[in-house]
Amino acid sequence: MARNILITGSTGFLGMACQDYFQTQNCTLSGLSTRDCDIRDTQQVSSFITEKRPAVILHLAGQNSQESSFADPRGTFDVNVNGTISLIQAIKETRPLFLFMSTGAIYQESREPIDEDGAHDPKSPYAVSKYSAELMVKLLCTAYQIPFIIARGFKMIGPRQRAVAIDSKSARQLAQSEQRGEQCALVVKNPNAVMDCLDSRDAARALYGLIEKGRPGETYNLCSGKGYRLGDRIRHLISLSKTPCTLVLEHEDFFPTAFIGNHSKISADTGWQPHYDVMRDTLPLLLDYWRSELITNG
Repeated sequence: MARNILITGSTGFLGMACQDYFQTQNCTLSGLSTRDCDIRDTQQVSSFITEKRPAVILHLAGQNSQESSFADPRGTFDVNVNGTISLIQAIKETRPLFLFMSTGAIYQESREPIDEDGAHDPKSPYAVSKYSAELMVKLLCTAYQIPFIIARGFKMIGPRQRAVAIDSKSARQLAQSEQRGEQCALVVKNPNAVMDCLDSRDAARALYGLIEKGRPGETYNLCSGKGYRLGDRIRHLISLSKTPCTLVLEHEDFFPTAFIGNHSKISADTGWQPHYDVMRDTLPLLLDYWRSELITNG
């Protein structure tokens, strides 16, 4: 079914992955980024949405780094919560489907796959802000009779991801070392941390599946259901590199030791299943992306 979809955070790596996939589904797409308006400004957002008149809003915009949120907790909360409130207020008359991208980081660590009823224990300002935004989505969308769906994304990896994320940062360092013909050293903190990792292409398909078949008012995990050790992921990137690299391991307690999601609900409701394996498919693509990016832009 053709849809008129507005993607906030359209210039982010997940936003671009969604655009790539949605275009294959005969959608009319528009994007909203910081270049268009300040998402915290309801008047600016209202004017933009009035012009685009979307049937669906996929809300990806926000500050999405747990580590960075400790440096600026106030700014993180402002963008992620107040920005979401402004967006909802801007659509309370037109009432398009509102698909809000939250995070699996709101859950409590567990050695068993976490489903949507898992206990909550957000451990960063980022996670707290996303959980707070979830509550505002449920409250305001219900009050304004706006159909909504909440998607809790676990760790996602893919091309065009900023180099603040450990996998993308490591791939960029390796590509730089190849380009310079130099040996490199990669520092990995807490290498035994096991995280559920999802290819951004699979995430884009999952989000489109929710637009088409998700049940309004429901919350869904976006995850692979597979746990990948951080140290194993970086070692695999090193094995794909054309330059010698030393791996420096530092053990910390900041990251959970096991954090794996359960995607049975979204699979049951939409038929979605992950297609890509992060080790086999995603990390080689990520390294090739940075090789190409450094050749093109230096």
